[in-house]
Parts: sequence; C-alpha cells; structure tokens
Amino acid sequence: MVFLLVIGFLLSMLRGSAPHSSDVVMFATLGDSVTLPCHVSHGSRCSSISWISTDPFFGIVKNGQVKAPNMTFLTDCSLHINYMDSKKATIYTCYNDETNASADLQFLNITENTKTEDKTELQCYLNNFKGLSRSCNKTGLQVRWLAEDNTLLKGERFKIENISNCFSKLHIQTKKTDHLRQWKCEASLNGTGNVTASYQTTVTDGIEEVFAAVSQSVSLTCSNASSLALTEVGQKSTSFSDTGSNTIIRNVLASNSGEYQCIDKGNPKTIWLHTVDIISEMDSREIMSH
Repeated sequence: MVFLLVIGFLLSMLRGSAPHSSDVVMFATLGDSVTLPCHVSHGSRCSSISWISTDPFFGIVKNGQVKAPNMTFLTDCSLHINYMDSKKATIYTCYNDETNASADLQFLNITENTKTEDKTELQCYLNNFKGLSRSCNKTGLQVRWLAEDNTLLKGERFKIENISNCFSKLHIQTKKTDHLRQWKCEASLNGTGNVTASYQTTVTDGIEEVFAAVSQSVSLTCSNASSLALTEVGQKSTSFSDTGSNTIIRNVLASNSGEYQCIDKGNPKTIWLHTVDIISEMDSREIMSH
C-alpha cells in the first residue's frame, strides 16, 4: 500500500513539473496481445523505467522489475500484455525521474442486445477504465461495421445507428443464412491502429453457408457423415471423410454446390455449400477481353 501511495505521489509530481507527452490511444479485442510503447527518453537504461496502470491504480514495473502477472517488460522499455480482456482497458503510464508518457488502451467489443424471430440488434463499443465509452469526443475516432470480406457492410436489410464515435448499433433483418455468420466491427483513430472484433450469430433452424473453391477440400461441421443427404447425382462420386466432428469433401466439384442435411451433436443441421470455379471465371474474363 505504501508503495502505491509513493508511486501515485511521484507520478503527480512528474505530471506537474515535467513534460508529459500526449496519450497514445490503442485498441484491442479479447485474447489479443498488445505492446504499449514507452515514449520516454531513457538512453539505453530501461532499469530507470517504471510502469503503472490507472483505475485500478497498480504498480506494474518498478525500476525495470516486473511486479504484475501476464505482462512482460521488453528490452526497449515497452510493456507487453499477453492476453487482453476488458479488465485491462485502462491508462498505462511509463515514467522515470525526468518525464512520463501514457497509453490509453481501449477494449473493442460486440454484444447482442435484443433479438426477435426476424430482427437482431448488435452493439459495438469501446470501453476503458471508466466503463463503456458510449459518449466520447475523441477527434478522428471511429467504429464501423464490416462484412465478412472486410468491406463496409451495406444492404437494405441492415440499419446502422451511430450513437457516438465509440458506440454503434447494427439492426439486422434476420434471415436463415445468418446462422453462424461472423459480424465484424472495426475501431480506428485517424485511419490507423485498426482493430477488428467479431461476433457470431445463431438462428433457430438456420442454414450455415460454406464457400469452397473447385478442386480444393472443404470441411463441413457435421459429426455424422452417414446422415449427409446427397441430393445431386454428381455428388455421389465425391470423396468424403469423417474426422469425428467434421465431414471433409475432398476435390470439390461444381456439382457439389447445394443444400446438405446432417446430424451435428445429435441435432439436425442444414448447410448450404457454395462452390466457386476460379479457373473457369478467369477463362471467361479472358474470352470477354478479346
């Protein structure tokens, strides 16, 4: 306790009497590893550098010695967080006897707020040491929704409601193929430091969409291959193998495209396989160009 009080007093003195660099804003999502830079002049001696976190106030590194678990003090005096979660979203400050610098680490998250049979609402937001950042005025800060191919999400069945720079809602007119779909939200500051969080929705009696290139292999999440319903005659010659939790189709044919019914973990499941013949599409473009 005495150690923390001394550190707090020292830091307040440093902020009042020494130059303080602008906070570096950084983003992370669950499970990320993050390296926080220490923009403090230290020559080649990291032994003079200490790190603390704010709210909760905690001494992480004291004169080059790590005091906190799951964190690493690197040779360039930066602080490495091995596993990110919401509790680590706070302001971190490195300092020595002359100056100090801070990094504002914010946690990007997606949650499902309300859901009916045909409507789903997802919320994307940043939270920091003060809680949910639903009201923020940081210039250049932006959260935005992305499609699975990382392009901006567009479509008549989507409505995006931007509450603030740090908080956005996505209203979805749900369809069956949204089952196990990945929705993405990206946070950035002035177009840099981009971090993306993802969220997977489930739909009752939904259809899982899977995409595969012709001549490649594809894995279908069906634990019971014998229940696979082959609706196309051409599919019957395809090579299948069962890994216990997945069914693998080897050397995918264009005729493999279609709906599959199977049993997964004791429950009926529907999968729609889309096949893409890349070579045929390239040949078609070449013919059209001549």
